Order: sequence, then structure tokens, then C-alpha cells
Amino acid sequence: MGFVRGTYGSTGVPGDTCALLQPYAAGSLIAMKTDLETGFEYRIQLNAKSFGQGQSVRFSFHTAPSSGGAAAGPDVALSSIDTDDPSLPGTEVASAAFTVDAAGTYWAVAQALGDSPSGWARYDNMVLERRPVNGCPSVAGPDVMICRGDTVQIGTGCLPEPHPLDSLEYCYSWIPEAGLDDPESAMPSATPQETTTYRVYVTASDGELVAEDEVTVKVNTVEVKILPEDPSLCYRNIPGARPGKEAPPAENRANGCAQDFIVLSLDGAYTTTEWSTGSAGGSIEVYEPGFYSVSATDANGCTGSAEVEVGMCTAPSLEITSCSLNHLFTTAL
Repeated sequence: MGFVRGTYGSTGVPGDTCALLQPYAAGSLIAMKTDLETGFEYRIQLNAKSFGQGQSVRFSFHTAPSSGGAAAGPDVALSSIDTDDPSLPGTEVASAAFTVDAAGTYWAVAQALGDSPSGWARYDNMVLERRPVNGCPSVAGPDVMICRGDTVQIGTGCLPEPHPLDSLEYCYSWIPEAGLDDPESAMPSATPQETTTYRVYVTASDGELVAEDEVTVKVNTVEVKILPEDPSLCYRNIPGARPGKEAPPAENRANGCAQDFIVLSLDGAYTTTEWSTGSAGGSIEVYEPGFYSVSATDANGCTGSAEVEVGMCTAPSLEITSCSLNHLFTTAL
């Protein structure tokens, strides 16, 4: 989340990734701002080089970019390089593992100590590592179920023994890449459109395969179906036979208009349902043609929807036409 540094007693700015420090100067430290959580064990690591005897680095974590926080283990002694040249290789040093009692924003601090006023120390490549307190049983994490369209984070961000602490020295590769926001992340976000098993390969910087694991993201798709599939209303063209949609259903049935309304119902059981008419429940009675939709949520909390068109057919009216029969009589002569 950004660095600050103290160089010759001055203050750096966020974005500084290294610090050239003189041990006797005030504020001789480099600090990295980060979010720490409970349930994890952390360790500060950096590349250090020093010129001058008797130097050491003190690691701590603090709520401010300064010294005086909680110590992360004992001070680490630094061996002096032979030449006054900051470009020479340094040594990888690390703090002891530590935890926090409360989640929040902290500063991981590395402070230069020593009694060599004419010397200097250079700190580069500061890294904060973490692992779960209860160990790391899985790289990919447990299988998980999501609703279609939802996103879930996979991966645990840790490595099992004998690699107790994960760091930037490890490379991650997730296969397949479909649905992942970053297939090279230790903990990518997954939004698959169908149930997918992701496999992760973890390699060290030298190409050694150190771990492989897989996790299945099950996608729950809610298929909602309205019955009947091709509904229609049939109004009888008989005056007074259809009281209308405002009349109670019992009155319609009493008048024998069985096709003046139709019942739309869901094929299956759902936790909650909401029809476009505002009604809830597994079925509704419909008295007018048109489009009707429903949103249904299953026991897993996933939602689906469906729509159906209620058609209209009018039965031909029965017309009775009277007619007269004329008889023609003839008389024989």
C-alpha cells in the first residue's frame, strides 16, 4: 500500500521501495503500509547490505510509519560488505513471525541500528509474507458453490510445508483461465458461467514445481418453468356469463366459466416467489391475456426467472335462426 523512508533524517514518500540509511540519523527506517488480519502469521523480509561494523536491523509493526511499535523478534545483525559500494549484492534477512490482535491498517517497519557513524545501510525489496495460523492444508482452497453470475475468490494465498511462508518468489498459474480475473494471482476472483474445476500450479523462481492443487466452483443455475406451457383464455360470448376479473374466483366458477381464468403455477418448489402481478406463492389465477413473469429463489439463495404469454381465443357464438316451412298444395283436376 506504499512505503515511506527516513534517509539522513528526512521523510520519504509513498512509493519508495528502498532506503539508503545512516544508522546515527534520526528516522533511519523504511516502513510499508499494509492491511493485517487476525488468523494469519506474518513475517517481514528484505534485502539488506551494510558498510561498517556493528550494524543490525530491528523489525516491528506499528500503527504509524515510525519506530516504537511492537517488535517482530530480536534485532538481526548485519555483516558488513568490504567495499563502500551500495551496488554490491546484499543479504536476505527476515523478522520473526508475528500476529496482530485486531485487524486494521499497520506499518511494517525495518529500522537501522548500529554504532558506525561513518557507515551506511541499504534496504531493498521489502516483502510482507503471511500464512494461516492453523497451517496451510490447501493451496486452492475448499470447493465452493455460487449462484450463476456471482463471483468468488479461490486460493488460500499460502503454501503448505515445507514452504511455510508464501512470498513474491513463487509464481501461480491457474487452468483453465476462463472466468478468472487474474490467472497468475495466488487468490484470483472466479466468475464461471458453469461448474468448473480450476487447477493451480505453483513454481519457484528457479522453475521448480513446489505445489499443485485444484478446487471446484459449482455454479447453481435456477431453471424456472411456468405451467401450462401454452396457456390461453377462452371467453364465451354469452351475455352475463363472465363477471370479469374483479369478481371473486368462486363467482366465476359458479357461473360455469371454466375457461374465463387460468391458473399459472411453477414446476418445482422454491423458498420465495414474486409474480409480476405482485402476488407471491406457487401459483396465480389470471383473468386477462398478456405477459406474466415470476422471480423465484431456491433453497441455496439463487434466483431465476421465467415469463409466459397468456393467449386469447374466443369461442364462436351460437346463433339460432328461425325459419318457416311453406307447403305448396296442388289440386288434381
